[in-house]
Amino acid sequence: MAHFTKIYRQASYSAISSENPLNNQIGRTVVVAGASSGIGRSIAQSFAKAHAARIILLGRTESTLTAAAAALPHAEARVCDISSESDIQNLWERLRDEGIHVDVLVLNAALIIPGSLTSDITSIWRSFETTVLGNLRMAQLFVAQMGDKNGHDLINISSFMAHSNPAPGQGSYSASKAAFASLLQHLAEEIPSSKATIINVHPGAIFTEAADEYGLTRDSLPWDDEDLPGDYCVWASTPAASFLHGRFVWANWDVEELIQRKAEIEADEGLLKIGVQGVEHVDIRDIFTKVPERKA
Repeated sequence: MAHFTKIYRQASYSAISSENPLNNQIGRTVVVAGASSGIGRSIAQSFAKAHAARIILLGRTESTLTAAAAALPHAEARVCDISSESDIQNLWERLRDEGIHVDVLVLNAALIIPGSLTSDITSIWRSFETTVLGNLRMAQLFVAQMGDKNGHDLINISSFMAHSNPAPGQGSYSASKAAFASLLQHLAEEIPSSKATIINVHPGAIFTEAADEYGLTRDSLPWDDEDLPGDYCVWASTPAASFLHGRFVWANWDVEELIQRKAEIEADEGLLKIGVQGVEHVDIRDIFTKVPERKA
């Protein structure tokens, strides 16, 4: 496990609780991609408890998506395949035409295709089409609809696999998660946190339907509670989390300890970011200021 804080959380707690008034999402519209089951559904549930005005659940399977939305107040289901450019484009066009402005976007869609990187390259590339390309399209259109407004939040449900070395049998998943997390940390350099706070989050080890299908059992790991990632996302969508703009964090890390280390985190632009382990981060701006001018 990666320990950045002394306290390692495995369930929700007061500071991040969706029922904590400091974390309320009153008046906000939230879109959760990959929300029909598992972690995505849990995230939608937490935003409902935090009194979000509208929660839009996205997924590929209409039946499970509709059932998930029906169980929540102020929630609606919209079928959208994140690997489909046309689905994504149509989604944001419909939202615009309906006058719906999205305040919070949670990207939870991913495609896990285990196996060797010497196997069928078409299957490997499919994971990138969803986890990287599809999610980047979602992020771009989310940013485009912001207009002149501030106060948005973009949360990427990543995975510890983005910085897992080695990752036997999970090379494409690990690389795709790392690629998109890297893209978002660079997007955060282009967009101030006042406009949109962008955070990559490892949700914890949650026993989901996908874990069950993969062959894991409730006895395989000391699983975290499913309310942990949901409530963490609610907290991450508040101004209190803006200092984590562009960072990669684990939902298990105690947020009160993180807040105590706010100055340290903000002072180091490479801290909690995807990069080379074991060396300090490199700032390209510093490199090019040291390159001597060429003679004419």
